[in-house]
Amino acid sequence: VEQVSLARDAIDVLRAGKTRFHLIIANINSPDGQFLQLVQQAATTETPIILTTSWNEDPLHVRQAIELGAFMYLAKPLKSETMANMWQHLLREDLRRKRDAEIFAKSADDSFGGIEKERRRRLKREGDDVAAPAKEVKRKECTEWTAELHDKFMAAVQQLGEGRCFPKEILELMNVPGLTRMQVASHLQKCRNDNWRSPEERRA
Repeated sequence: VEQVSLARDAIDVLRAGKTRFHLIIANINSPDGQFLQLVQQAATTETPIILTTSWNEDPLHVRQAIELGAFMYLAKPLKSETMANMWQHLLREDLRRKRDAEIFAKSADDSFGGIEKERRRRLKREGDDVAAPAKEVKRKECTEWTAELHDKFMAAVQQLGEGRCFPKEILELMNVPGLTRMQVASHLQKCRNDNWRSPEERRA
């Protein structure tokens, strides 16, 4: 147990980090007026803070403290039975924090796993595009990307979603005879480099 007279002294103790506190009880009417800064500092160390206040305290002050992370506030005078039962609330809060941390860690792992799987799928698809049979390259090539052809291309991109579109899928959706995956891949790269401007806009 450590006792200080001013909110700023409590802030200094928390910043020093020499002691791990399980609970902070602070007077909302600290003479130095830094009770909100104390609430913020307590939140950064994930230390529950209970504010004591008079029954006629300005509700705005209480609301600000709660929004900044205060655990609860209690009206003076404090009752002994209230303090005796406080451990139940602290235990519940500690369990909640641990549960939230576990959920966050699992979510981060799942997210990373999904990103890695998508990266491998993308590399495989791009590899398929590069390793396309030579006879496909020899098909009749499209001489020019017309406005109509570009519109079909953009419609396919929008349907797939820019972050998940690949030449093979775009080619299948466009369904244009004579158009090859290499041509689609080249046009896709040009569009990305030119911020998705049409051929006419690029020439202009």
